[in-house]
Amino acid sequence: MFHVCHVQVLPILSGVQRAMLEMFRQLDLSCYQPHVVCQEPGPLSVELERLGIPCYFVPSLIRPIRPWSDLAALAALTDLFRHQRFDVVHTHSSKPGIVGRLAARRAGVPLVIHHVHAFAFHAFTPSPQQFVYKRLERWAGRHCDRVIFVNHEERELAVREGLLPADKCQTVHNGVDLKPFQLDEHARCRAQFREQHRLDDDELAIIFCGRIDVPKQPLLLPQIAARLDELRPHHKWRLFIAGAGPMEPVLNAAIDQTGMQRRIVSLGWQNETHRVFHGGDVCLQPSLWEGLPLSVVEAHAAGLPVIGSDVKGIREVVTPETGVLCTPRNPAAYAASLATLIDEPFLRRRMGAAARKRAHEHFDADRNFAQIGALYDQWLSPTKTQQRKAA
Repeated sequence: MFHVCHVQVLPILSGVQRAMLEMFRQLDLSCYQPHVVCQEPGPLSVELERLGIPCYFVPSLIRPIRPWSDLAALAALTDLFRHQRFDVVHTHSSKPGIVGRLAARRAGVPLVIHHVHAFAFHAFTPSPQQFVYKRLERWAGRHCDRVIFVNHEERELAVREGLLPADKCQTVHNGVDLKPFQLDEHARCRAQFREQHRLDDDELAIIFCGRIDVPKQPLLLPQIAARLDELRPHHKWRLFIAGAGPMEPVLNAAIDQTGMQRRIVSLGWQNETHRVFHGGDVCLQPSLWEGLPLSVVEAHAAGLPVIGSDVKGIREVVTPETGVLCTPRNPAAYAASLATLIDEPFLRRRMGAAARKRAHEHFDADRNFAQIGALYDQWLSPTKTQQRKAA
């Protein structure tokens, strides 16, 4: 039995954590025992307890760069990895990736993997910060055996800019469990959602799903709604916001300020997001940066076209046949695209059918995340383990 430790920061059930849980679902549990480290108890640790997966807490493992906390987290993780004698340490996101990789190497863990869900820098990051983050990634890359990327663009960037050698990099697209997106489930959930929210048959439901935080540009949502209300004031449509996060109070104030309370419905955090997407007609995702968003994949799996930002990750899912990519930070562009789909139900249905087909062909969790187990198998085979111990 091999013991695999995944390292997170936040104990929430956002996209990164949900992707990790899907990876666990694909593991051969007769060969692998998963463990998880995160900062503190929360929804993630509750779910892990339900699944019977051990969870450890390191309070000093925080998202911001804080030298004293980071050193404390490094020491705590090194001690934990040595004591538990993990066969694999698999880190997720930037801060756990930097601190966790170094701790794993110091503890002598046989296999160290880092999972890039999105670099800490992106197209809108100031150049001095990009310089610092890239130097950190280049340094941390020396302390692991493999780096997994959720999109091709960031893998290519890492190789092109010398952050990592090409033979250490691998792309594994995020995927979703497609079983809840079968057509019979779609019909049942759609009827429930639309009855619950008293949606008329000809009323369009626009769905935003995600954490209410800076990367998703939530404050753009009421601006888009206001522009769309100007373009299509007499049409029946509503924007449903499924999510929670630190910017909720500011978002609620912005909704009040734009007078869009009659158009926008806040659903709060949704653990079963497929039920929301089944009830919708279009997905709106105006993110400023992404890795490869599960919300967009789920929208496609439910047969929804996506109006999304033209940024990495989203443009690796959405094609001209399945949606429209808009200039980030431009509410008028999103509103105009939504207005087109309000006017053209045939186009909406055609895009939705292509979206469902694309999700099933490219973003099936069973197929995509099986590559993670195969990677573990490759590195932890008896021959490979003996070779690494001898080295």
